[in-house]
Amino acid sequence: GTRNDASLSADARAGRALAGDLCAGCHAIDRAGNSANPAAPPFRSILSRLSTAELQQKLSTGALMGHPELPTVHLSAQGARELVAWLEAIREP
Repeated sequence: GTRNDASLSADARAGRALAGDLCAGCHAIDRAGNSANPAAPPFRSILSRLSTAELQQKLSTGALMGHPELPTVHLSAQGARELVAWLEAIREP
């Protein structure tokens, strides 16, 4: 879960809901826990690999590649912004 949902922006809360719906089958989507699919990086570590701008662009253009099991993800610009806000909220230091 999250430390304090009240401190999260509306975008981050919406991004957490999106992650739960679309991504939790493979990825760990919170601050702790292991991914269900060992090949799927925990969301808290993704922003150590990509900048927020790169990730937002990849999410909104369907350009997330890297592993053959990853389904094509194509979010609206708003959905991409929300998911990135969630990843920023749980980002590892």
